[in-house]
Amino acid sequence: MTVPGKPPHLTLVTNTEELRQRIADKIPKRRRGRPRKSAPTSDPAKAQHAALSAAEVIEKRSKAYCEMEPYVCNLSHAATLAMEVSDMPELFLFAVRQLDDMIERFKANYYAQKFLPE
Repeated sequence: MTVPGKPPHLTLVTNTEELRQRIADKIPKRRRGRPRKSAPTSDPAKAQHAALSAAEVIEKRSKAYCEMEPYVCNLSHAATLAMEVSDMPELFLFAVRQLDDMIERFKANYYAQKFLPE
């Protein structure tokens, strides 16, 4: 529909289908090099294997967290001690240095996954 008093190239589209068609005409058609992949079929054996592997992952993580727990508790205790001596500058600096060393060792062991049970 052309609006009176406006140039002919400016038109007012009142119908949404007509608008969609005009937009679709402006968009170039794309070629796809490969066909779409088909949807994966549900294989009960694969689903069961995935569930087992997920359970194994959870079990390994819980074991790792249990092995890390005493080290995390030591870090927490060292941080508490550092806060308790915060009003004594010499002790505070010593406690913070010790805490920093503990944290660096913890980080190195974490990335190397070397948490031995105590």
